[in-house]
Amino acid sequence: MCSETDECSAGNHTCGKNAKCNNTIGSYHCMCNPGFSGDGRECTDIDECVTGDHTCDKNAKCNNIIGSYHCTCNPGFSGDGRNCTDIDECATGDHTCDKNAKCNNTIGSYHCTCNPGFSGDGRNCTDIDECVTGDHTCDKNAKCNNTIGSYHCMCNPGFSGDGRECTDIDECVTGDHTCDKNARCNNTIGSYHCTCNPGFSGDGRNCTDIDECATGDHTCDKNAKCNNTIGSYHCMCNPGFSGDGRNCTDIDECVTGDHTCDKNAKCNNTIGSYHCMCNPGFSGDGRECTDTDECVTGDHTCDKNARCGNTIGSYHCTCNPGFSGNGRECTDIDECVTGDHTCDKNAKCRNNIGSYDCMCMSGFYGNGARCRDIDECQEEKHHCSPHATCDNTLGSFKCSCKDGFRGNGVTCNGGRTLSAPHLMMFVLGAIVTLRAWSI
Repeated sequence: MCSETDECSAGNHTCGKNAKCNNTIGSYHCMCNPGFSGDGRECTDIDECVTGDHTCDKNAKCNNIIGSYHCTCNPGFSGDGRNCTDIDECATGDHTCDKNAKCNNTIGSYHCTCNPGFSGDGRNCTDIDECVTGDHTCDKNAKCNNTIGSYHCMCNPGFSGDGRECTDIDECVTGDHTCDKNARCNNTIGSYHCTCNPGFSGDGRNCTDIDECATGDHTCDKNAKCNNTIGSYHCMCNPGFSGDGRNCTDIDECVTGDHTCDKNAKCNNTIGSYHCMCNPGFSGDGRECTDTDECVTGDHTCDKNARCGNTIGSYHCTCNPGFSGNGRECTDIDECVTGDHTCDKNAKCRNNIGSYDCMCMSGFYGNGARCRDIDECQEEKHHCSPHATCDNTLGSFKCSCKDGFRGNGVTCNGGRTLSAPHLMMFVLGAIVTLRAWSI
């Protein structure tokens, strides 16, 4: 019997954290929560303020939040953001109208109008009086303030007195000035002037540090880094350079040894740095170099009749046996001429490319390295007369006529008259000799 598993309750589902899991028979369904969109497994926030799917009042500002939004009434309105009503600033007193002006409420704001007998923009309303007509005794460095039916004299800022007689105040001495702490105060008649100190810019009352590094108004070397400080700057030579920052010279890391080139690489100094290059016979990026086996890659100049032997960073050429030279040029050795052979003394040496052959001379047999004498007399490989004796010699044989015969051994003539039997033996012997010669 099978029972249905509620993946939503068990937590065995892949719904997003901003989605709702709905169990189904044998499975489950994911649905993004309100304020989110997606397939339920991946849900992204909906910006209702952008899509317009919100209920904020037309006089409110919509602010998106994760999964929802928040409504805030605009200045001049009150409410929960979904319902905003106009604030009557004239009734609440939240206005800047002159006390001698009338406040008139408008939708979202208000308007000020000076009362009859006053002039101005409603926020500043002045009485029409002696100060305007000039019928007063205020000092030239004083201000005439109208009152209802009269006027009042007050020395201008920067002056002291009763308004009818005013003398200049040196604010730079009294400290009654608003110059910035990074500015210089200069007194003037009735006032003062502020000038920002070197390294600062502004109107003197507000002075901000000048970033000479950003403006380029510095004397740092082109190979230095400019670091701004309050009211000034500091120069520091870039890595690979040395100096006070205003004058920077290149450091030759190859000379000082401050480099990471491999021991089998060459260090080449560059402006502000260096470059590593593997030595001939090595490969790599210069910081790590491995030996190149030229014998395997074929990048060598060994002769075709030489053997290539790899060495660290290079290779060595050795001529093959039977050749002589420096390995890059190998010539055949004529062992027959130099005597560097193993041929038997009774053999003939014949040179070939890279070696030699031995061949036994006539009258000898063997492999050339060892030759033995052939006994022609015993093996009957001679052409002596039947009336001669065959004597073996080293590499040949010798024929000697027997007693009673004359000749060279090959031909022997008798010295007496031959009987018929002797003549027959002589003829038969000659025939045998002739046959031997033919063989």
